[in-house]
Amino acid sequence: MGDFEPLILNDENVEAIFDRCLAGDDTPEEDRAECMAFLGVCGYARELFRTLYFSRTKIAEDRKNIYYLYGQLAGVHEPEDAPSARRPTITVGGCAKNYRGETWFREKKSLLMLFYIGSVFLCDTPISGFTSRAYTDALENNVTGRMPEPQRRIALDDVTFLSDGVVPTLAPDDPAFPQWWEAHRAEWE
Repeated sequence: MGDFEPLILNDENVEAIFDRCLAGDDTPEEDRAECMAFLGVCGYARELFRTLYFSRTKIAEDRKNIYYLYGQLAGVHEPEDAPSARRPTITVGGCAKNYRGETWFREKKSLLMLFYIGSVFLCDTPISGFTSRAYTDALENNVTGRMPEPQRRIALDDVTFLSDGVVPTLAPDDPAFPQWWEAHRAEWE
């Protein structure tokens, strides 16, 4: 006990976990887990589908790190739904900023990498795939009986469900971190 080191939500840490967990040619088939963060059935156009494969073993080894990074998102610290919601949700916009209100990434690819490592199928991950809010609104208001056009862009109000295990965390460089960590260390080690 005691070997967990909290990480700061940033490009470098997200990319390192992504690269570490991505399945390689040498990953056995039974250890491969599929991930599609943006699916056609959820309202996205085919050009937004990208299937990636991760190692289940490596995702499990990095589970705490992934959850800890998700815990630093603004949408986790300030829930976006009513307290009565059956399952908490988070939007793309709620993932783009950290709890301090800062954009945490320099490159959008890091945000996408966070979505992918957070939504690996059949693994204990923080989120499910995203759903296009514009697409679901068009379905709900559909009077023609025809399917609405799939969305060709990811929007800030697109939404996903959060796992119950995602809880607010603080970045190790936050001045309030030492006191917070003393109160929460046992939850992570």
